Amino acid sequence: MLQAPAPPSELPSVGFILAAILGSLPIIGIFVWGGVRVLGPITQALARRIGGRTEGAEELHAEVSELQQQMHQLREQLGEMQERMDFAERLLAQRREPERLGGR
Repeated sequence: MLQAPAPPSELPSVGFILAAILGSLPIIGIFVWGGVRVLGPITQALARRIGGRTEGAEELHAEVSELQQQMHQLREQLGEMQERMDFAERLLAQRREPERLGGR
């Protein structure tokens, strides 16, 4: 027959419980501090987003405009490079045409 374990003869003392709680306080403190460090900036950003505050929006808008202008310039330069490459390819094709026909 199986027997249930015997109940503890006495309850843990208050000193033992207090020591266990005090011993775990540094660990709990570390977890709370880490949570505040990680979640603090996230909650602040969410609060700003929900509140509609956009600090630095003018600077961001100016930076985006500048980047768009730079992108436009790069596209123009790329188009010019493609035209030059096409021209160079046509010149090379004209020079090789007589060679292919056996002339010179």
